[in-house]
Amino acid sequence: HHTYVDVPTITRPLLEQITSRLLNIPGINDVVPTDRLPSEVQRAQLNALISAVSDPILTVSGNGEIQFANRGAATAFGIDAETLPIPLRRLLEAGLADQVLNDGFSAPDRELEVRGEGYILHCTPLIYDDDDVKTPESGVLIFQSRARIGGIVTALQSPGAEGFEAIL
Repeated sequence: HHTYVDVPTITRPLLEQITSRLLNIPGINDVVPTDRLPSEVQRAQLNALISAVSDPILTVSGNGEIQFANRGAATAFGIDAETLPIPLRRLLEAGLADQVLNDGFSAPDRELEVRGEGYILHCTPLIYDDDDVKTPESGVLIFQSRARIGGIVTALQSPGAEGFEAIL
């Protein structure tokens, strides 16, 4: 079992004093200073992963506000992270935004246009288990570009030639 304490402004002498006192407590085997908490490292890795995906990805709260937009969404939809949260209705037509929310982010995949570009919208609810009640408190919206999907289908239907066929 590990316990982490975040004290970014601690001085070296105070840390040494606290460390010696902590090590005198039964059950405490070691005190190790670290630059980053594991949760910070995990959050940074997750943000890097989501930002690396070129498809626009949004997280939306249960009340219909866009809370997070990856780099793909910022580029495609002109969303600035500094202006978040913003209403989902600002990006999607009101009827579709309401349907996504009313369906608990479990709406079936659908085609749509956003800012003149065609996408397939995939919704995924984020469900938290609280007292055996499973209600989506928020959701993730992934917008897959029609053009990109078309390129993938073409690549799957045209396997690379091998052998003499490749030379021809």
